Amino acid sequence: MSVFPRPLKQVLGKILPFSKEDKIPTFNLGEGTADGTTYLRGDGSWSPVVSSSVSYTYVDATGGNHNASIGEIIEYTSGSNSVIFPTAVGNAGKEIKVTNTGTGVVTLDAFAAENVAGSTTFDIYQDESLELYSNGTDWII
Repeated sequence: MSVFPRPLKQVLGKILPFSKEDKIPTFNLGEGTADGTTYLRGDGSWSPVVSSSVSYTYVDATGGNHNASIGEIIEYTSGSNSVIFPTAVGNAGKEIKVTNTGTGVVTLDAFAAENVAGSTTFDIYQDESLELYSNGTDWII
């Protein structure tokens, strides 16, 4: 016995199960083959798979303020310091990660009048980490 219900068809306004002689209608899903480089979109067209290999640069910023760059993982192991963020404008979708493994307070400082995590400055405390993304206007969590 199958655990799946039988496909149904509509005949003269009644819903009936398909018999072995019936053919289930097929749909044209476009031409192509799904593989590691293409996939079938919901609109029936084929698209290439976009690789999102991102490489990060680790920075031990302990001992002073740090001017952050796109794609950095910034760690503070002691002291209270600031991370000065680059402009979010023109960097939509880009990311910066900051972690505080020390006992001090790390202040995230936005570029000019932009915001970082909803404010012009934002503090992270011991054992806290944030991944911040640019939305093209500000840095968001």
